[in-house]
Amino acid sequence: MMNVYAWNSTKQYLGPREWSHIAKWTFREFNELPHAFERRLGPSYEAGESYLKLFTQSSAITSLGRLLVFISGSLGAVLLTFAAVNDAILLHVKIGDWNLLWYVGMLGATYAIGKGLLPDPAIHPPYTRNLFSEMDKSLSKVATYTHYYPEVWKKRGWDALTQKAFQGMFNNKA
Repeated sequence: MMNVYAWNSTKQYLGPREWSHIAKWTFREFNELPHAFERRLGPSYEAGESYLKLFTQSSAITSLGRLLVFISGSLGAVLLTFAAVNDAILLHVKIGDWNLLWYVGMLGATYAIGKGLLPDPAIHPPYTRNLFSEMDKSLSKVATYTHYYPEVWKKRGWDALTQKAFQGMFNNKA
């Protein structure tokens, strides 16, 4: 049960990210011993994760998630209000082949899927802030551990090409 909680709370469904072999060869300094290299590279995993978390998903997916949450939440509230009036309504009233209790379960599942599509408010709060400078700072923090910061990436941490190049080096384990 502890593993299921850890899997659900970290949202790393494809496993943790790790540096590719080519990236490790790029980061490694001349005559650097393996244990010193791993010690230097260790904190870069968390910094790399925090950099990639700053990028939002597409607005279409967020809008779809909000729509699913709104519709399933409102219909679920209506059905639960019916249940508060008389609980036999959920069991004996049928729409199609299924009773209303089945629809409550399906609306609950739809609500959970919609909530999963919404961005994390701790990372992407509803108020605006300067994400461009945060992305640049986060990318430079990764560069302090990896000692790799190409000229193309400097002051362009927000760019999609920079993100794509970074993700090419920092892949999911699975």
